[in-house]
Amino acid sequence: MAIWAIRLLLLVLPVAILLYWLSIRQKAAQSGEDMSRKERSIAIAGVIVSLVTLLALIFTVPFSGHSTDSVYIPPRTVDGQIVPGEFITREEAEARGLLDKAAPPRADEFEPFGD
Repeated sequence: MAIWAIRLLLLVLPVAILLYWLSIRQKAAQSGEDMSRKERSIAIAGVIVSLVTLLALIFTVPFSGHSTDSVYIPPRTVDGQIVPGEFITREEAEARGLLDKAAPPRADEFEPFGD
């Protein structure tokens, strides 16, 4: 549950900094003041928050619990019951007959410049 709060914070924080910076720019334009020092500090804070967000994504996405060979099976109805979507391995999806024929190829079967 805490990971979702962190992700939400990392999404909202850069937007809040941008809105604050825009309000400072507008006030400076109306009053004719030079706000360069304050603007510089806000820009540096924005860059730092962006880098922290990027690092958080780099370190949290690979550990999300899904292998790189997993496929997403969308929600479906089975015997009148709605089965929620899930990530399962490709082999399990093939064994259960859930893999669509139009599914993308596996990474080891992919030929970028086919004949």
